Amino acid sequence: MRHRALLLLLRDHYGIEARRERVLHVGPGPAVSSWLERREGLDYVTGDIDSPLAQVQMDATQMPFQDESFGFAICVHVLEHIPDDRKAMSEFFRVLKPGGEAVFQVPPSDLATTREDATVTDPHERELLFGQYDHVRLCGADYPDRIRGAGFQVTRLDYAAHLDESMRSRYGLRTGEPFDLCVKPG
Repeated sequence: MRHRALLLLLRDHYGIEARRERVLHVGPGPAVSSWLERREGLDYVTGDIDSPLAQVQMDATQMPFQDESFGFAICVHVLEHIPDDRKAMSEFFRVLKPGGEAVFQVPPSDLATTREDATVTDPHERELLFGQYDHVRLCGADYPDRIRGAGFQVTRLDYAAHLDESMRSRYGLRTGEPFDLCVKPG
């Protein structure tokens, strides 16, 4: 579902098909990647710490790219896996050009404040506390503030909620899974 929502967001909200720029996608999935690879005009670069789908094997906290080398970035359901997510956000900020945009998404929760505890390493305990065995935090409503801390302007958008019921039904989308739309000030 999140991949379909991301594709619609990229196509209809951002007009990605008409863009001519370099795009970084960290944590690529097959559906989104194959669609973006076919977009003419995009210099599409994928990166991940261990995914075979990635063109570049990399740690998101130490990206091997020059400053201001991308116009757009995508990072969906990745930051909750990274112990130093603030460093990863700073890296996204560094590699984006002024005025560059990024789409981040983390799993939704009902928490007001993000829950994390670096001492929790047991997979079963992580699943209980953070929702999945390999998550290191459960992101709360305050998560956009953490992104702002890296320098971004952030708007949280529940994109599915902006679609009519027939579109949500057609694409199998549900509300309550917002994206954080980020801009590096120009």
